[in-house]
Amino acid sequence: MKLIRLVTDNKGVFTSSFDSDMIIEPQSKMALLNLTFETNFENININPTNSQVTFQSDITDNDTEDTDAIAGGTYTQAQIQDYYDAVELGLNSALSLELSYTNSTPALEQLIDQNWVFSMFKIVNFEGKKRIEYRYVPFLNPLVGGFLRDHFRKFYLPGDTPQGASLTIDTVGNTVTTIKALQTNSTTGRTRNTFAVTDRNMSVGNGIYMARCNDIRDNSSGLQDNGFAIGLSEIPIPQSVLLTDLPDIYRANEIRVNRTGENYQYTINGAAELDSGIPAVNLNLSISTDVNDHDVMAFEMSDGNINFCVYQESLVGDYLNLPLGNDWTQSGTGTIERFDETNLGSIATYRRTQVGSPALEHWWEATSDTNWNIYTTGPPVAGQAVNATAVADLATGVLTIGGTTTFTPTGGAPATVPYTGVRNVFKQVAQKPGQKYYPYLYVNGGSANCIVDMVNITIDPYMFGNEEWDITGNNNESGRDNAYQNLIDSATSKVRDVIPQVSDEQWAVGVPFTSRLTLYHEVWDTLGFSTNGAGTRNVSEDQDIGKEIDGVARWDADRLPLVKDSDNFLVVSDSLPLNSYDASTGGYSKESQKIGKRKNILMTIPVNDNNSGLVEYESNTPIFIDINNASAVNQKNLNFRLLRSDFSPIVASDNERAVMTILIADKSE
Repeated sequence: MKLIRLVTDNKGVFTSSFDSDMIIEPQSKMALLNLTFETNFENININPTNSQVTFQSDITDNDTEDTDAIAGGTYTQAQIQDYYDAVELGLNSALSLELSYTNSTPALEQLIDQNWVFSMFKIVNFEGKKRIEYRYVPFLNPLVGGFLRDHFRKFYLPGDTPQGASLTIDTVGNTVTTIKALQTNSTTGRTRNTFAVTDRNMSVGNGIYMARCNDIRDNSSGLQDNGFAIGLSEIPIPQSVLLTDLPDIYRANEIRVNRTGENYQYTINGAAELDSGIPAVNLNLSISTDVNDHDVMAFEMSDGNINFCVYQESLVGDYLNLPLGNDWTQSGTGTIERFDETNLGSIATYRRTQVGSPALEHWWEATSDTNWNIYTTGPPVAGQAVNATAVADLATGVLTIGGTTTFTPTGGAPATVPYTGVRNVFKQVAQKPGQKYYPYLYVNGGSANCIVDMVNITIDPYMFGNEEWDITGNNNESGRDNAYQNLIDSATSKVRDVIPQVSDEQWAVGVPFTSRLTLYHEVWDTLGFSTNGAGTRNVSEDQDIGKEIDGVARWDADRLPLVKDSDNFLVVSDSLPLNSYDASTGGYSKESQKIGKRKNILMTIPVNDNNSGLVEYESNTPIFIDINNASAVNQKNLNFRLLRSDFSPIVASDNERAVMTILIADKSE
C-alpha cells in the first residue's frame, strides 16, 4: 500500500511529479484518506455602476420597458438570501403601472394593450441552480373561483366560520360579488373582517388590490362607523382574529373610507390614522346613480412601491388650461410668467415659472372652476399649508393673486379643462425585499348603509410553491367579470380613464411576445449565468413568453451561483482512470458536457455546514475505487482536481492551501 500526500494552492488543482516512477500494479485500487481545503465566499458589492435593471416585456413596444435598480450594499455569504431578495425586488421594481392608464374611448377600442399589466419576477431554484422567472399575474375575484370555479384560488368559502360569521358575501350570477355587514348596526371597531387565509398573498411586481364604494349612505351618526377599509398585512392573519377587533400588528398598510365629503384615512404600521387630504366624492347610489362613477380604493404595486390610491371623478373642472395661455404678463413688473405640467407632485395642477428667474418655482392647484391654491415650496403634498390664492376670470383669462397682482395671458383666455378622472396617490411606501403582503377587508357600516363591490386582486402565482398555475389559474377571467369589465366598457365613466387596464390580449393563445432582461454582467455571474467575458457592461438576454408555459418566461442559470459554494464537492483523478460513473440527471455546468457518463471520481465530499468555507474530511474506513489498469503502470505524475457538485472549479480562498492524502493499494491488499 502506498500513501501519497498532495498539496496545492492552485484553486483545487493538484499536480505532482516524482523523482522516479511509481509502479502501480495491475488492478490496483485507490482511496481518499483525508482532505482539507477552504473555499472563498466573495462579498457582492452593489453600487450605482452595476445595480441597473432594465426589463422590456415586449421588445416591439417601447412602452413596456422600464429601468430601476438593485439596492446598493455589500452582501456576504451570511446575507446570501438578502442578496437574492434584493435582486428580486430590483427585478420587480422594473415593472411599472405608470403607462397603464388612459383616457380611452371604448367605442374606438382605444384601450391600453400592454402585456406586462399585471406581472412579476421571482428567483427560484431549479435542478440545483437559479432560475429567473417572469410571469403574468392573474387578476382575480378572490371570493369566487375562476375557470370551472376552482376553489383553490379563493380567499373565502361560503359558510366558513368565522369568515362568514359577520358579513354577507353574495355573488350574483357567479361573477359579481358584493360585501356588506350581516347586522344593521354600524360599528367603529374592526370586527367584521374577511380574507384570513394564511397561504394567500398579493403579488408584487406590478399588481393591484382594489375595492369599490358601491353604495355608502350617511348613517348620520357623525362617527367613524359608516364605511369600510382595505389593507395589506405584512404577516399572515389567522382566522382566530376575524371575530375580534383586528389587532394593529396586522395593519401595516390600510385605507379607510367613511362617508361622502369626508377625507379618506390611512394607517401605516398600525399607528394612528392619518388624513389623506382626499375627500370621498361619489359613494351614494341614490345621488350618483351610475356605480361606474363611484370611488375605488386601491393598493398598487408599481416601480418597487406600494401606492395608496383612490380613483375618482375630479371635484374640479372647467378651469383654465394655464399652459395654453403662455406667455402671461405680471402687472407692475412686466415679467413673463409660464405654466407647465412638470414636477407636479401629488396635488398640484400646474407649475409656474418666471422667465429670467430659473430658480422661481410655484405650484398652482385648481380648487374650483375659478379658484386656485398657490404653494411656494414643493412639489406640494396633501395637507401642505397654502401660501396664497388666486381667482381666474374665465372670460378674459386674467388671474388675480391675493386681490392685487394680476397675470394676463398674451394670447387671450385659454380653453378650459373638462371634468376628468383623477388617480390620487396620497401615500407611497417602498416595498420590502422578500416581504409578502396579505390582504384584508373590514366593514364598519351597517347592512343598510355600506355595500362594497369590485373586490379584485392580483394574486401571487408562486404561493405554495405553485409552479404550473394549478392554484392561481392562467387567465384574468374572474377579476374581469367582477364588475371591472363593466367599468372598463363604460362610455361615460371618468374613473375608467384612470384605473389600471389589463390587456385582453395578454393570455391569448398564439400571441407571441419576446421579453428582454438586462443586468450588469457581475449580477448575472453571481446568479450562475455565463456572460462569455462580457467585461464591465450590461448584458441583455431575450426569452419568449409562453415558450414552456403560457404567460411565463424563464432564464435558467448554467452553473451554481458564484457567491454560493457547493453543498458537496468532488475529487476527480486526471491521471489514472477509475471505475466510477456519474449518473445524475441535472445540476451540470455547460463545461460538463453530457450527463450520466463515466467520470474519474475518487470521492464525493458532503458538506453539512459550509458557512465558513472551511472543509475538513477524514475517512475512518477508506473506500477504495478500482483503478482501470489491466497491466502495471509506471506513473510519474499524479494529478487531481477538486470540483463543485456541478463539476465547475471551486472558488478557493486566497492564500490557502489544499492538502489531501490518498492511498493506493495492490489487488491483494
